[in-house]
Amino acid sequence: MNYSPYGETFFKHPTGRVCDGRIVPDFIAEYAKLPLIKPYLEPGFTNYTNGVNFASAGAGVLPETRPGTIHLKLQLSYFEEAVKRLRQQLER
Repeated sequence: MNYSPYGETFFKHPTGRVCDGRIVPDFIAEYAKLPLIKPYLEPGFTNYTNGVNFASAGAGVLPETRPGTIHLKLQLSYFEEAVKRLRQQLER
């Protein structure tokens, strides 16, 4: 979704999101004076101290729901990996 119109309303440029503006976690981050929460699959993103977003457009609960998408079990494995990395970061 890195093309128009996705992101034009708030960000004024394509964002890679399947929305045209901010979503609830963006408002929470803004209220907490944190940067916008980045997606887990953003290339090069490994600093999870301000949070991480595991959402995926078209995702289903079961792998069979929509083959080829990021299903819930895969999202949970991403979460477990993020927790592991975050613990490592905090131990330094």
